[in-house]
Amino acid sequence: MIAALKQFDSYEAEEPIVEPYDGTKDIHYHLKAFRIQMLISGGSDAIKCKYFVGTLRDTAPIPLRSINIFDDFSGKFLSQFAY
Repeated sequence: MIAALKQFDSYEAEEPIVEPYDGTKDIHYHLKAFRIQMLISGGSDAIKCKYFVGTLRDTAPIPLRSINIFDDFSGKFLSQFAY
């Protein structure tokens, strides 16, 4: 049982395949596509934050460990790029 729990704790979702956001496309579409991919592959909020950074192109760096709840991250993304 403990081995199964350790295996579950170390599970990391597959990285989603989402076209990188470069500031020229619909931010809501990008966020929705990412959320759907993460829903399919699973993963914690920390994993979502880790992988979401990889879907952003030419953006300002985010300090390491500054955001660990994906809803905060997605909210900051929407407010930063909404026009």
